[in-house]
Amino acid sequence: MLGSLGIAVKESGPVGYGFCAIWVLWVLLIERREWVNGAVLMAGGLAGLAITIGWLAMSVGGLSVFAKIVTSIPSSNAGNQYAIEYQSGPGYLLLRALEIMSPVAAVLCLVGWGVLLFSDRQLNLLHGSAEAANWRVVSWITLFMLAYLALPMVLPHWLNLRYISVLFGPFYLIAGLGFWYCASLCWNRLRTFDRRIFAGLAIAALSIGAVADYDRFQRIFVRDALKDLSIKMVLDADKRN
Repeated sequence: MLGSLGIAVKESGPVGYGFCAIWVLWVLLIERREWVNGAVLMAGGLAGLAITIGWLAMSVGGLSVFAKIVTSIPSSNAGNQYAIEYQSGPGYLLLRALEIMSPVAAVLCLVGWGVLLFSDRQLNLLHGSAEAANWRVVSWITLFMLAYLALPMVLPHWLNLRYISVLFGPFYLIAGLGFWYCASLCWNRLRTFDRRIFAGLAIAALSIGAVADYDRFQRIFVRDALKDLSIKMVLDADKRN
């Protein structure tokens, strides 16, 4: 119910909470067959959404005015001169921006996606009942991330890292899974002594990557005082640095 109030904070709030609600409803209704809990969740979410829409409608002069404002958001952004100049281009540039900000994590995130989407369940790193449940959770998080990421990539002039800031946490979570997968492949093939060396090298590599990310943040956001995370500004900042 609290999540359904997100539209009062950010117009894109219902998108993220909506994806999460679909996830939880799927688990409750399809996997667990918990009809009562599913009904309670839907009732709470719809009640909160109705209260928020009603409050916002009264604030702007009526439900029709509110509906017109909401439906005009995509078209108004498509005609926004700032969005046209700084947030336009092929959708893959958004992925490029993530790679600029954290290249090591971006590569590991791709590996994590590959593991989740294409690996054989019998060869997964996660085994047993409890771990299998965790695997499903991470799989849902991946679907949430891909669905949310697809929106600004297909909508006109929405290429801005600010719009996908809700994905920064899942981005590093999946990157962690990618690192775990790569490290485990090597770990299982090494002797005890060699594992110590490998662990030291892995820790050193991650530390160097973290320091590099911090230094990149200092150069782009502090020294150059980057004003926004729109795709053009991020790409230009990368060229300067």
